Amino acid sequence: MEDKEQKELEQKVQEVAFEEEKKTANKLCLISLICMVLPIVLTIFSIVVLALTTSSDSSEADAIVFNILSAVNGAAVIAAIVLMIYVRIKYPKNIFGKVLMWLYIVIAILIVVAVIVLIVTCLVTCQSCMEQCGNMG
Repeated sequence: MEDKEQKELEQKVQEVAFEEEKKTANKLCLISLICMVLPIVLTIFSIVVLALTTSSDSSEADAIVFNILSAVNGAAVIAAIVLMIYVRIKYPKNIFGKVLMWLYIVIAILIVVAVIVLIVTCLVTCQSCMEQCGNMG
């Protein structure tokens, strides 16, 4: 009888520990997601602020704000990726962590595709410009 009660008690302790791990992993994933979305929000906010405060002598201040914003955005993205990797290593069965991993992979693929499209567009534009300049002379 005691053996059965002890097994039930151990099972309940494991369930409670699993729930605590799940909560911790989900909190870390939420922080990671916030860190990934933060650069988008900050960029939109800075564009709005810079558009509203346009003046001729604010170019130096704009450069400082842009540099600070770039550093914060870069740090936030790195923190998001590091947190996601930590969750995937520490809590490998967490669903939220798996979803974030695949989301970040898709985002990385989309960025690579966008850069390739930008490069091809620039090359086509430069080639067209060179052809037109050649026709002028």
